[in-house]
Amino acid sequence: MSLRFIALLLLAISILAFPSVTDVYSDNSMPLNTCQELLNNARSYDSRATWYNRVAQGLMQQIQNMAQLPKNQGTIQAMDNLFQQYDQNRQMENQMRQLSRQLSEQAQQCMKTVN
Repeated sequence: MSLRFIALLLLAISILAFPSVTDVYSDNSMPLNTCQELLNNARSYDSRATWYNRVAQGLMQQIQNMAQLPKNQGTIQAMDNLFQQYDQNRQMENQMRQLSRQLSEQAQQCMKTVN
């Protein structure tokens, strides 16, 4: 037997004997990816909620500043507009926080089922 034949024979035996070594993904990789996506989406909703909170705080500061101005039709209308925007931002913040909590809970449940 030649050296080349022995090397090919060892290579063929090693490939047949250890087929799982060549697999890149395990059976758990797909559910783990799904759990990670849920967690990433929860974090995304949480950051959006934080953004809506900051906008609402800025609007409240504007409302407080306008409250110190003399009252006339223009300032009253502007304050009403700012209050509407403030309420909308608080509502969106609450929705984003709720979605974040739901997805966080789903991610935790997902991780429990994987383990």
